[in-house]
Amino acid sequence: MAPRGPDETPENGSLWTSTNPQQYYGGIASTFPQSPEFVVPSRSRTGSSLPLSTQEHRIIPHSPLFSSCALVLRTRESYEDFSRQSRIKDEGAAGVEGAFFTLVKVCMGTGALALPYAFLNGGLFWGALGIILMARWNYFASNRLLACKELLDSAALGADDVEANDVYAFIALKALGRPGAILVRAATGVTFVGCGVSYLIAASDLLEITPVSLVWAGSPIFTRLANTLLCVLVVLPLSCAKSLSFLSYTSFFGIIALLLSFITIIALGINHTSPTAAAAAAAAVEAGGSPSAWDRAFETDAKGLSRFFGIACFSFGIPPLLFPIQGSMPCPEFFRPAVGLALVSVAAAYILIAETVVLLYDFVVPPNILTVLSASPLSTTVRLSMVLVCVLTYPLAIVPLCESVEKALEGPRVARIYRWESLQGPTRYYQPRDEPEASSSSRSILDQCLGRREEISRETPRSPSDRPPGHMPRYQQPHSKSRTWSWRVLILRACIVLATAFLATLVPCFGGVVAFLGAFSVAILSFVLPPLFHLILFNARLLRREALIDVGMFFLGLVVCVGATSLTARTNIYPLVSSHTCPH
Repeated sequence: MAPRGPDETPENGSLWTSTNPQQYYGGIASTFPQSPEFVVPSRSRTGSSLPLSTQEHRIIPHSPLFSSCALVLRTRESYEDFSRQSRIKDEGAAGVEGAFFTLVKVCMGTGALALPYAFLNGGLFWGALGIILMARWNYFASNRLLACKELLDSAALGADDVEANDVYAFIALKALGRPGAILVRAATGVTFVGCGVSYLIAASDLLEITPVSLVWAGSPIFTRLANTLLCVLVVLPLSCAKSLSFLSYTSFFGIIALLLSFITIIALGINHTSPTAAAAAAAAVEAGGSPSAWDRAFETDAKGLSRFFGIACFSFGIPPLLFPIQGSMPCPEFFRPAVGLALVSVAAAYILIAETVVLLYDFVVPPNILTVLSASPLSTTVRLSMVLVCVLTYPLAIVPLCESVEKALEGPRVARIYRWESLQGPTRYYQPRDEPEASSSSRSILDQCLGRREEISRETPRSPSDRPPGHMPRYQQPHSKSRTWSWRVLILRACIVLATAFLATLVPCFGGVVAFLGAFSVAILSFVLPPLFHLILFNARLLRREALIDVGMFFLGLVVCVGATSLTARTNIYPLVSSHTCPH
């Protein structure tokens, strides 16, 4: 009996053999009634197999031969799917780990040196509770900002084309228009200036109690000025460099130096609390001459709470730096777990370190904890290492501010220029043709803040459909005036560095400056604006409960920010400017 054709249906559903295996596999297998049990990919009649992702699946009957084939193909598909999911999981784990360490480095900066002083002012009990609430508040604000970015991405409003450093200003622009973007830019600029000032103050304080200090006999102000100018001699060339790539390992070195500093502080504090001193302190408490540590743990006032709030805000400060860190992740969808894990870890470390230091030094803690160490070679080494960290970290805070000012003084942006570059032979340029002005979403956020209109270049864009044969499109820089490294840039950066040095000399208290900066600009960016932007952008999409939460958190952040800023300015900044002494 001759073999049946590929399109003929068998009479009894039994299998038969064929001299053409492709005819048998590709034709007969498709003629049986469909069964959900086994699926195999079809092959073309020429014998070539389609890619697995584009194969057309056909149902085959239950048979040992086809069961084995289906099992092999299912195993292959399952293995490839498992490998793909494992690869995504590994990349996500690596992304979470990298983002976690980056967020920890962002939080645990030089501001951590003032945390024991913050706990001393806020009370040990209220300080621990405040750090926990602060970490939760930062997580809430971070989620609100990430939701705003995801909304703008889904609405195709150009958020994907915005640089990571400008995403916050872009969200503000879409929520409040130009005033919102200007507010974010101004608060960010104040934060950068304050960070630079705090770095110089910390470096000058630590340098003053080391053997390399420039001592001006009989004048503490001139001594401070001389040490500040000594730091400026180091940070000025670094801030005027064309690239900061050589400072890429500064953050890691800073974390190591900070951990070694706290280890040294705790080790010397254990020696400081000798058994004799502890017995004398216990006897004084029993005699009623001094309050116990338990009583001191609850001692605080409005002034102390305002200082604690400002320093704690400065020591976290994650929301303003969310988007640059998220943009560096291979899997941004794993960013939220990294934020939560980093906040929990940093909060636990802050509570443990700060309360241990305050208890070891018997509630006598200066604004910069490293100044409490006694003179010794180990203390000098730790202080000089932190001075090095401060002067190397200073450009990372000042250079972004300098670049923003330089771009503001450059003039308006110019539309992107297209040209056709030949793959063989010289580049061919074409005559321009008139096109309308580019949309606002493609313009610089800074240009939109300043209300500048985008100029159209003489070489206006040409459509990709106009590409001549053998040519490829090449895109020039979007600025008509490329920023050259000239004496004007150097003078501008030198002026900004000298201005921060003047402020560091005028307000010589590390804890006071950090408290004011955290209560003012960092609190605005972290706690006031995120719920407001979320409420405005989502609008009718929010449930009533979510809208009420946004309104409540906005007013809570606004009231706390205004109250803490006014108290900190009145009790810290004004005495500093008037008497040049750090209040305690």
